[in-house]
Amino acid sequence: MSCRPRHFVSCLLLVFIFGACRRHAPVAPLHTTPAPVHSAMETEHTYHGRRILVSTQSHGPTDWTSTSELLLEDGRKEQVPRSSPRHYASEEEAIQSALSDAAAAVDRSRVTRGKP
Repeated sequence: MSCRPRHFVSCLLLVFIFGACRRHAPVAPLHTTPAPVHSAMETEHTYHGRRILVSTQSHGPTDWTSTSELLLEDGRKEQVPRSSPRHYASEEEAIQSALSDAAAAVDRSRVTRGKP
């Protein structure tokens, strides 16, 4: 079987493309693993008489995350929902963000209950 010059180039190109694709192992999808926590700290704050516990975690010199919990009267802790995991450049920014989320949760609960 003879190849015409015009088809030979396209055949060679297809062999090169598909041959090159088959030679490489399939690439696994990237999975992110949580960064190790270098240090963590908890601080307690008050907003409209509600106690708020803010936890900050350092994942590196300029990588901070935070969570906040409302401390209930019976001693239980209620986790404040976050819209998305956020990373901050400083611990102060992480604390302010967690306080803002907790204050919004307190304000939402006050709206449904009414003011004291």
